[in-house]
Amino acid sequence: MKEPPIFLEHVLTCIQSIEQFKEGLSKKDFINNDLKQSAILRKIEIIGEAMKNIPSAFQKEYPEIEWKKIMGTRDKLIHQYFGVDLNLMWDVIQNNIPILKNQLQAILKRLK
Repeated sequence: MKEPPIFLEHVLTCIQSIEQFKEGLSKKDFINNDLKQSAILRKIEIIGEAMKNIPSAFQKEYPEIEWKKIMGTRDKLIHQYFGVDLNLMWDVIQNNIPILKNQLQAILKRLK
């Protein structure tokens, strides 16, 4: 089994991809561009899957991370794809993803 920092690095790689995909993208463009939606939402799914592989003992050490919410978002994307609220996803991309990036970078810095 991979160590938690490896999964956190995977998440950061996905976040970097999301940042590239959304560069210059407006909310309207996101909602109307299936290619961008698909790419970004897939990366969010992968983030959730990576988080599911991190042991709960490790998660408990970092309560500032919204582990369950992140994993739940992945589940919703996988199981309710046609019911995805794109306005909510835009909010996640714009607000939650940058916060998560900073939190994970801080955790990895502490672990080194």
